[in-house]
This record gives sequence, structure tokens and C-alpha cells, in this order.
Amino acid sequence: RDELSALIEQLRACEASYEQAQSALTKRIKDVKNEIAFCGRVQLRLRKANAAESESTRSGLSSACEETSLRVREAESLLPVVGGWFFRVFVGNMNVRLSHKSHFDKESFRNAYIELKMKASILVAAYSLLLYFVFSPPLQLLHSLLLVYFYVTMTLRESVLRPNGSEIRAWWTVHHYISIVLTIVIMTWPMTTAFMHFRGIFMIFCMCQGVIGVLQVQYQRENIYRQAAL
Repeated sequence: RDELSALIEQLRACEASYEQAQSALTKRIKDVKNEIAFCGRVQLRLRKANAAESESTRSGLSSACEETSLRVREAESLLPVVGGWFFRVFVGNMNVRLSHKSHFDKESFRNAYIELKMKASILVAAYSLLLYFVFSPPLQLLHSLLLVYFYVTMTLRESVLRPNGSEIRAWWTVHHYISIVLTIVIMTWPMTTAFMHFRGIFMIFCMCQGVIGVLQVQYQRENIYRQAAL
């Protein structure tokens, strides 16, 4: 019991030390960013001076600023970060920074995201093909629920991946937002004549989207293998 109590106290001391170091690192990063901005203004003045000595000084400042900026980004990757607004609405204000050393690290989370995207894309394409030939209101509703689940899950996972260095473009996330809203609209659309005319075109669109999703996942995997090989 005494050993357990000592370990608990040691853990609390480590947490307090971590919070202090985190606060100090945040403040220092802010100061360094201000210094980098000042160096940028100095480089601009030296460029306007257009002298040989100025060019040499500006080159040295530019190199130092680039190296410092890399260090700042490396330091920022150690700080907690909150997910985007979509993530906050569904999950809340929580840290989405993935550890480099934990089992559930960036690579495993990214691989799980890609694997889910592959399976969901195949399912959407196959299910849409089935509904193109078979009409059933319950199956049609299940198809819409599947699309909503797919887009919401992808958006939440991308909200975690983006702050952790994944190159997911903002327009791609906006596309998911729009797709969620439009899928909900389709879900509430009555089974009218207009819907029946639209339904066949929409199923073809979903099939194409599923095929494109599979091709996109294959392209992402090839890029990952290429980066790992290099």
C-alpha cells in the first residue's frame, strides 16, 4: 500500500511538472514566433536596401529563420491541440494530439482511417448497385443512414488527423459537411415521382463515388509505402 501511494504521489508530481513545462513551452513558442516575424521585417528592409552586405546578411537571417521555424513546428507537435468545430460539437473540447510513442499512435490511427474508408467505399458502391435494380423504402433509408455514418465518421477522424500532420485539404472537409447535409435532405425526401426520377441517377453517383473512394485509398497506400521506402 505504501509503495502504491508513493507511485501515485510521483505521478501527480510528474503531471504538475508536465503542466509547468507545457506552459513554459507555449510561452516560449509565442516569443520565438514574434522574433521570426521581426526577422522577416528585417529581411524586407535589407531587400529594399539592395546592397552586397545586405544580401549576405539577409541570406544568413533567412537560413536562421527557416531552421528556427522547423524547431517551432517540432515543438508545437508536442503540445495538446483541440479538434475542429465539427469534432467539438460531437465529442467536446478534448486533446486530439496523438503520441509518437503510444500504441495508438499517428500511424495506426491513419491506417485505421484508410482501412475504414476502403471498406465503406466498397460497401457504398455494392449497396448502391443493389438499390439501382431493387427498390425498397426500408433499404433506401438504410442506404441514407449508411452515407450519413460514412461522412460523419470520416469527418471526425479527419478532425483528428489534420492537427497531427496529415495533409487533408480544407475543401475536402467542407465537401463532407455539404454531403452530410444533402444526405439528410435526401433521407427526408418523400417517395414522390420526382424522387423516383432522381433516385436512379443518385444510385449511379454513389456507385461512382464508391469506386473513386477505392482508387483514392489505393493511391494513398502507394504514397505511404513510397514515403516509408524513402
